[in-house]
Amino acid sequence: MFLAGLSLFWESSYWASHRAFSRVVTILQLLMLVTSFIARLPVSIRLRSAGLVGMIILMTVTANLSSGVAYLSALHPVIAVVLFLETVSIARKPVG
Repeated sequence: MFLAGLSLFWESSYWASHRAFSRVVTILQLLMLVTSFIARLPVSIRLRSAGLVGMIILMTVTANLSSGVAYLSALHPVIAVVLFLETVSIARKPVG
């Protein structure tokens, strides 16, 4: 959100950094999902990891919606916050 804020309130060239960061997050979430299967983690963690990938897809969709459905586009930052909180929740969950 910091990079988006810089883009809005400082200089629009930071949108490229915002997009690049989203690609890094996408790769990390996919690695998290694959690792959950390789490590044979509990099904609940695998499902939650898959949910994170689903949220990333929703974020991409909401970022690319037209202004005609601005109320759906407004979900983009909300999904980002939920994505962050769920990732922290998964990371803090003891395995076993």
